[in-house]
Amino acid sequence: MKGQSFNKRDIIIGIGIGLGVGLLALVGILVLARPWRLAKPVAGVVPSPTSTHTPVATVVIDVPLATPEPSSTSIAVVASLDVVTYTVQEGDNLETIAARYNTTVQAIADANGLPSLDLILAGSTLTIPLHPGNPPDNGTSPGEIQATPTLEASGTEVPAVWHPSILEGDLEFAYPDKVEMERFTLHFTPGTDPAQNPQAVADMVARGLAHIERVLNAHLDGRFDVYAAGSIFAPPNQALRGHSFSAVRRYFFLYDGTGNQADQQYIATHELTHLFTWNVFGHPVSAMLSEGAGVYTGMTLIADSDHIPIKVFCAAYHQAGQLPHISGNPSFQGHIRDLPTYYAAGCFVQYLIETYGSEKFGQLYSTGDYTGVYGQSLAALEQEWISYIEASELSLPFTPDGLVEAVDAVGTAYDELFANFQGTQAQMVAYLELDEARLALLEGRLEDSATYLAEFRRVLNSG
Repeated sequence: MKGQSFNKRDIIIGIGIGLGVGLLALVGILVLARPWRLAKPVAGVVPSPTSTHTPVATVVIDVPLATPEPSSTSIAVVASLDVVTYTVQEGDNLETIAARYNTTVQAIADANGLPSLDLILAGSTLTIPLHPGNPPDNGTSPGEIQATPTLEASGTEVPAVWHPSILEGDLEFAYPDKVEMERFTLHFTPGTDPAQNPQAVADMVARGLAHIERVLNAHLDGRFDVYAAGSIFAPPNQALRGHSFSAVRRYFFLYDGTGNQADQQYIATHELTHLFTWNVFGHPVSAMLSEGAGVYTGMTLIADSDHIPIKVFCAAYHQAGQLPHISGNPSFQGHIRDLPTYYAAGCFVQYLIETYGSEKFGQLYSTGDYTGVYGQSLAALEQEWISYIEASELSLPFTPDGLVEAVDAVGTAYDELFANFQGTQAQMVAYLELDEARLALLEGRLEDSATYLAEFRRVLNSG
C-alpha cells in the first residue's frame, strides 16, 4: 500500500514539473516573438543602426490610372513616408513582402522584433519600414495601405502629401526602376505616373529622338539616360517641367499626370534636344539658341495638336507690341515664367532652319558667328524674321492683348503657388486647377484658362 501511494505522488509531481517547464518555455517564446507588438497599431518604428532620426508614421497614397496615358487631371504624388502596416497573407514570406515595399527583409525583421526571419503567420500585422525616397511597388493590393481622406480636383482624388522629385543626388535610389531601350535608359520611381506604363513613356522619348534627328539632319552617337519625374521637382525647381545635364548625357522631364499627351511629348522632346545639340553641335553659345532649338523641335513634333503654333503666338505678341527682343538678353527661367521668350526663340530658330537649312544652324550653334554663317548680324536676322511674321498675315483666334494678359495671369498664379509651396493637399488641388489653366492657355482657350484660374485661387485661399 505504501509503495503504491509513493508512486502516485511521484507521478503527480512529475506531471506538475513538466507543466511548469512547458509554461515557462511558452512564456519565453511569447517574449521573444511579441505577437502583441504585431497586432498593436503602429505609432512609430525603431530606427535601424544607420538611421539618424525617429520616423513618424504617415501614409503613401497611390492613385491608380484607368488608362495607360495619364489624364490632364490625374496625378500620383508619393508620400514622404516612414512606415505602413501590412496584414500577412497565405503564401507570403519576408522576401516577397520586402520586394513589394522596396525595403529589406532585415529591416522588416528589426521593425517587428522577429527572432527568426521565417517567423510570420498569416493574419498577423507587420510594420513595414519605408525609406522616404522609396515608395511601395504597384503590386500593393487594395486595403494594404491605410489612406487618409483626400480632396478632389475636377473629380480626381489628390494625395495629402508630396514627395518631390530630385534632379541631383542619389538618382539610383530616387529612380530605382528602369526600361532599357536601344539608345537610352529610362529611369522612374515606382508608384508614380511613369510606372503605370513605362514602355509608353520610353516610346515617347524614342519618338522625340527620331524627330530631332530628322529635323536637324544629324545623328547622336552613344547612349544617354532619361529620368521621368513623377512629381513636382524639389525646391528651388518647383516651376520647372524639365532640365538637361547635357554634358553627362542625362536629362529629366516632369511626367506627373498633368498636361496632356501632346504637352508631355513636347517637354520630353524639348529637354532631349538640349542633350542632343550639345553632344552633336557642341556647347551652345547662347541660351536663346539652345532654348529656341528645344522649342522648335518640340513644337514641330506636336504640330497636329491643339497647341497654338509658335508662329501664331509670336504674331500675336508682335501685334500687341510685346514680342521679346531675341537679340537682347532675354530671360529663360522656365516655360512657366518666361513663355514669351521661349516661344520667340523657338520661332526665330524655326525661321533660321526652314529658311537657311539645318547645316548652317549646326555651324552657328556653338560659335554664334552669325555674320560668318549667314552673312549678316543677329540684329539684321531678327528684323528679317519679324518682317517674315508680318508678311505671313496669320489669322488669330483671340485678341493679341487677350493672349498677353492670359500668359501674364498664369505666370503670376504659378509664382503665388510656389512662393510657399509645401505640397499640402490644398496646394496639390490648386496645382491641378492651375495646370488646367496652363493647358487651356497653350491651346488658345483663354476663357477656359480664366475659369480655371478663378477656381485655383478659390482652392488656394481656402487652404
